[in-house]
Amino acid sequence: MDTPSTSPFQVRVSADGEDVTLHLVGDFDLTATENFRSCVEGVVDGNGGTVVVDLGDLAFIDSTGISALLVMRRRLQGQGRELRIANVSAGAARVFELTGLSGIFTDGDVDAGAT
Repeated sequence: MDTPSTSPFQVRVSADGEDVTLHLVGDFDLTATENFRSCVEGVVDGNGGTVVVDLGDLAFIDSTGISALLVMRRRLQGQGRELRIANVSAGAARVFELTGLSGIFTDGDVDAGAT
């Protein structure tokens, strides 16, 4: 029996002044959420600027990945900060659409260059 192929999850962090970009690569699923949350803790606590989450190289996202993004968005909003989603992959866009979250992650939260 073949095991489904997965793409290892990575978070690449870059900063521009107080603004931070989290470039997500691979599969954002249950096994990846702890890695993401650990990274977010440092970003949220260490900066005061906008956080951009780049989904251009995201291969897959499930409900736990979506939940982690929503928690981060809520936390940033509580601090008067902004979360922007950039370069939404086709797969992520479809999941946002199916779950009714496309408005949350596309109206005002998505950078103009998103796909």
